[in-house]
Amino acid sequence: MNFTSLQVAIASYARRNGDAEFAAMVPTFIEMCESKLNMRLRVAEQETSSTLTPTDSVCTLPTDYLAWRSVKVGDDTLSHIAPEQTDAFDYAGTPKHFSIVGDDLVLWPTTSSDAVLGYYKKIPSLTISAATNWLLTKAPQAYIYGSLVESAPFIGEDARMPMWMQSYEQAIMDLIKADEKYRYFSPVMRVTGYFP
Repeated sequence: MNFTSLQVAIASYARRNGDAEFAAMVPTFIEMCESKLNMRLRVAEQETSSTLTPTDSVCTLPTDYLAWRSVKVGDDTLSHIAPEQTDAFDYAGTPKHFSIVGDDLVLWPTTSSDAVLGYYKKIPSLTISAATNWLLTKAPQAYIYGSLVESAPFIGEDARMPMWMQSYEQAIMDLIKADEKYRYFSPVMRVTGYFP
């Protein structure tokens, strides 16, 4: 499935084939679905890292940043602090703490050393020129049902809405469970043979 066939599928599920007004809105429904998925999903496919160079201890966060996982300067893993706590850490030396302030990663104490930010990145947006991504390949149902749910204000009352919502929630839970299995699965070892 790709961006074009996804749009066709959404119109078909909504029984709006041939409805030009609905078809024109489908890319917006997809974009809204992606926005909500970015708020909820934190799975392995979203994990990445980036080396950031600070200016006066301030690094601009990557444009695809969603949430931090770790921050390292050299071999040291820094501790997160709230922005309002920074006055308590006005000592000099090697950075020990970081905070997220707006679109910036701020390190304490001041440093010019590069920081390696481990973070969750946004789901790559679907467009005509970027017609697929890992999520559409792995779970097209999340896109289809999520976009149908986002179409609710446009469609109005529709008896299928509870089913679409339930299917969307199930798609998200399936993604989360698959991710947990991927991360934490360990086979159970079974000892065979005779035991007195």
